[in-house]
Parts: sequence; C-alpha cells; structure tokens
Amino acid sequence: MRATGIGEHGEGPASVLAIVESALPSELITPEESVREYAMPSFGPGTPLAHVVAGLSRRIREDVDDAPPSREGPAPLPEVLARRAGSSHDRAHLLVACMRSMGLAARYVSGYVAPADDGATEPHDAADDGARQGPVAWASVWLPGGGWIHVDPTADRFIDNRYVILGWGRDHHDVAPLRGVVYGGGAGSSVRTEVRITPAAAHDLAAATRPATT
Repeated sequence: MRATGIGEHGEGPASVLAIVESALPSELITPEESVREYAMPSFGPGTPLAHVVAGLSRRIREDVDDAPPSREGPAPLPEVLARRAGSSHDRAHLLVACMRSMGLAARYVSGYVAPADDGATEPHDAADDGARQGPVAWASVWLPGGGWIHVDPTADRFIDNRYVILGWGRDHHDVAPLRGVVYGGGAGSSVRTEVRITPAAAHDLAAATRPATT
C-alpha cells in the first residue's frame, strides 16, 4: 500500500515522504486499540478502499453526535469514542486514526465550506453550528494508484467545489487556524472574525490562469 515512486497520481519522489509520514502516528492521532476495534468492521475482505472510506464516514456520522469544538482543540480519541460526541475536528481525527490503525496513509485537512447556492443549510449544520461557521475539518486518504481522496465525515460525503482548503497535515496541530499573541485590549476585550466565500465565475478563472502575453 506504499507509494511506488512513479505514476500519474502523486506518487512521484517528492510525494513519497508525505505519503509515508501520513501513515505514522502523530501527536494528536495515535491509533489506540479502541480505534482499531472501531475501524475493523469497515474493512471487510475484498472491500475496495474507496468503499471502506465511504463506509467509515457514514458510521462516524451516525455514531458520533454533534458537539461544539473545544477551545483546547480536538478531544483525545478514546474520549470521543466513549462519549460518542465530537466536532468536525474530532470526527476528522477519528477517520484519520482509523485508516492509520490499518497501516494506511491519511491526513487531517482544515478549511471552510461555502453555503449551498440557494442559501439552504443541511440538517447537520444547525446542530454543529459552531464548527460549520468557523474552520471545519475533514480527512484525506491516500489511494494507491488513485491519489488523495477527501471525505467529510461530519456531512458524510466526499468533498465538492464548495470546500475551500486552508491546509493539511498530520493532525490539528499542523494546521491550527490561528496562533500567536494578541497585544492591547484588556479585560473584557474580544476578537471577532468573519469569513466570506464568493464563488468565481468560469470566465474569471480562465482570465486568472491565462498565460500573460507580450
């Protein structure tokens, strides 16, 4: 299941290290025995890996109830499995850990999700309101010969063009959305952020990617 070092789907020499690194434990995603036991039912004999990923996404969505993200970051995986509740960050960690527990490569992805064109929200968005308004998280799994596939276990779907990727890494610590020290303000002060996502028209994209001419 390792990269071959050749191919058309990211198996080149520059990608081998990232793929192998994504199969190893990290600070926040250490495959516990409880995670391996949870993952096992999805790995049936002869099941295509893409079907395994889809099945795990569905199970995590059904088994892990919505909970607002913690200020301290994603919860330890045994805790998520014990209380069966978590944010999008916790669900992404769980799916990544399930894949790594079987020796497969998977990484944590952070980004935003644009609302549907008609402005409607999906049923889970209201319950997981805190997670969906701020940065959300999903998992990216390496399929040998097929490249990286991205799946959002909070919505139980493979990502589409409404997802905006900010970054990816071994776990949440690699792609935390904000780090640093704030100077000024005082007791009672607060920081507010707002993110607006504006779809680009096809002709705008074409103009932006068209080679410059002289």
